[in-house]
Amino acid sequence: MQEIADSWEKVDGRLHSNQYPHFEEILANLVTSGFVIEDQKCTVITMHFDSVQSAVYSVKKVGASVITDSAHKSYVTPSIWREFVGSYHALHDGIGIPLSYSVAYVIARKV
Repeated sequence: MQEIADSWEKVDGRLHSNQYPHFEEILANLVTSGFVIEDQKCTVITMHFDSVQSAVYSVKKVGASVITDSAHKSYVTPSIWREFVGSYHALHDGIGIPLSYSVAYVIARKV
C-alpha cells in the first residue's frame, strides 16, 4: 500500500494507515520465537482500480486501513481529502490506479 502512504506523505506527511513490519523483521521474530524457517518468499502484488475511492475502499474492506495506534489518528477535512485524491490519482499508470500489497509466504516449523 505504498502508493497510499506516498500520496498522504505529499499531502500532510502523516500516517493514515497501519504500518506493518518488514519481511526481515517477521522472519527474525519467528526465529526468536523458536521457529525454523523452512521456506519463505515475499512478493509484491499490484492491483489496479478505476478510481482512488475504489482503491481506498478495497483497503478498508480487508481491514488494513484501520489505525489501532491512537497517537497516529488524524482527521481528514474535505479539502485535505481532495488533495489526497489528486496526489494518488497522479499515479495512474495507464492501466488504472495502482495499489500494491507486499505479501509474505512463510513455512515455519516450531522446534
